[in-house]
Amino acid sequence: TILFYDGKTWSTVESGVTANLRAVWGRAANDVYAVGDSNTFLHYDGTSWTAQEIGVEPSHFVDIWSAGPGEDLWLIAANRAWSFDGNVWTGRSFNMGLEGASLTPATRLTSIGGTANYIVVTGTRTSSSNRARFFVNFRQIAQFDTNDVFAFSDTEMYAVGEGSRRLDGGDATNPSTANWQIIS
Repeated sequence: TILFYDGKTWSTVESGVTANLRAVWGRAANDVYAVGDSNTFLHYDGTSWTAQEIGVEPSHFVDIWSAGPGEDLWLIAANRAWSFDGNVWTGRSFNMGLEGASLTPATRLTSIGGTANYIVVTGTRTSSSNRARFFVNFRQIAQFDTNDVFAFSDTEMYAVGEGSRRLDGGDATNPSTANWQIIS
């Protein structure tokens, strides 16, 4: 289901798909994306929603984001991430520290956001024995169990979930200097 608000009322908009939609993001009123289960990828051109085949392996997409016009469009599924540079979708690997690089990190990815300089991917545990992962620029910097992220700037970001945090200064990619404070 897609809902649209015209400034006065909410109304249902026909999407043409029956899959559950998980996220929506847009650059402009005529450039909006919605993603969801069963490889569902929709684009809104200001007039109608159109399903698009993007050529990545089948997944249940959970979030879509870009830092803005001219920046790559990012898409994540439960355990994968891709970027679109305007021409081609490319799979992104995650730096897992001592565990090396992985296209499929051992965590359930939940959201993507950030700024043009800092791309933040949040994740939660997949079982009681796994660790949650928190990535900045696809490098694991901590084991925060988080569900979503929002950035005002390179030095002010919020990540919410069981391990809710707020970045208040410092280099977001450096665990020793980033000031990720617990939000209670």
